[in-house]
Amino acid sequence: MHKILDSVTMKIFFTASLIVCLISTSTLFAFGEIRLYNYGFTKYHINESTGIPDDKLKIIAGEIIEYLVGNSNTLDININNQPLFKEKEIIHMADVKTLIEKVKLAKVISFALLIAIVILIFNPVKLFKQKKLSSNSIIGILDVLKFSSLVTIIIILLSGIVLAIAFRPLFYLFHELSFRNDYWQLDPRSDYLVMLFPEGFWIDATLILVAVVFLQAIGILAGVTFFKRLLK
Repeated sequence: MHKILDSVTMKIFFTASLIVCLISTSTLFAFGEIRLYNYGFTKYHINESTGIPDDKLKIIAGEIIEYLVGNSNTLDININNQPLFKEKEIIHMADVKTLIEKVKLAKVISFALLIAIVILIFNPVKLFKQKKLSSNSIIGILDVLKFSSLVTIIIILLSGIVLAIAFRPLFYLFHELSFRNDYWQLDPRSDYLVMLFPEGFWIDATLILVAVVFLQAIGILAGVTFFKRLLK
């Protein structure tokens, strides 16, 4: 068992799955968290720059959330009996929705891989049936979790630093790689989508996302450390 536990390949797969699972879960949470939208609207005075009152901004945020991560398949938002978004903005939002569906799939696959790797390596059902789940076996499991959480912390911390330094070019590169058209190239002077969500909002949202994933990894590491002490 310990030879398998020490398998670098398995640790890499487990760590990669953990990172993808944490990032995808946190991303979906962020896109569906209306408080994040309201925070951005307030911080960047969106009511003043767009002329849309706060109560209607909250309604807009709710409809966007329902479209992106909910069950709605149409984005039909009107202000003063006029469509809020132009056709190119709606097309871009459809592309974003497609991307979010891929994030949902990544979440499911990465979580399934985590479970599969645990079963493959540790076979907990068999161990429990044979009553051979010793403290060493549990410590071995915790060691893999510790390794994965430490690597996650390092990667997320470095990613956060890089994003804080070079957000704009990386944000541009992300759009170039993620979308096969140029509908994401919108005009902040006339297109409401970028007026509602300026660059500053995306910087804040990204760094919050990094912080959430970082804290989750810290939580896993703290939990592992706590349980290892209980076993000693």
